[in-house]
Amino acid sequence: MIICCGSKKYENINFDNLVDDFDTIVRHGFLIPNCGYGKRDSDLQVLNSHEITNYNRQLTTEQWINNYAESYGINHDYMRQYVDYIYKKNINILHYPANNKQAVIEILIKNKIDHPYLGYNKFPKNGISHVAELVKNNIKPFLIGYSILDEDMANHVYNGKAKDFINGHHQDNLDCSLIISLHKNNLIDASFCAIKDEQTICFNNVIKPTEQALEILKKHFLIPFKEINNL
Repeated sequence: MIICCGSKKYENINFDNLVDDFDTIVRHGFLIPNCGYGKRDSDLQVLNSHEITNYNRQLTTEQWINNYAESYGINHDYMRQYVDYIYKKNINILHYPANNKQAVIEILIKNKIDHPYLGYNKFPKNGISHVAELVKNNIKPFLIGYSILDEDMANHVYNGKAKDFINGHHQDNLDCSLIISLHKNNLIDASFCAIKDEQTICFNNVIKPTEQALEILKKHFLIPFKEINNL
């Protein structure tokens, strides 16, 4: 099974064991292990256009910090860990031009899903790119740590301070609605994205969690189904 990890911050829940139990872990951008979404190395690290450019240029750690720390609000120590991680470990790096928007459009047309990305000039965010590639190849991934409510988008590992800049090229609510549509059409399992940041596992009412996702939660959090709230 494949899990694609977003970077929404949780104060009350840690998903390390849940994520590490998957066969394949996909992370995006600046998300690295030990941030609540698994301790194992990524099987695949997906970088966006400027990240892959800087990666290929082999920027120094200080250059990465100068480029991102202040403008994105990323802690300097975290940036150092990130650079060390992507350069010194055997990580498979991947990049999709335009964040694989063409695959998104093909999926929407094939499955007769009406969505604003059809005919819209902005690109999906990087976190959608490999999800779209999997769905295009008839693989159903699990998603975790992706926002499905627009108001949650500012509370991610590295995009809070850069929200306005990022939305100059993307639009948060479109990615949220895309994830919801793909989940409702059984093309992805975004159940974990609906988990609230509370000490008791409970869900928002945006999407309905699948039975398979509930089984996984039961295994890792030792919670009987009857005690999982807001289904």
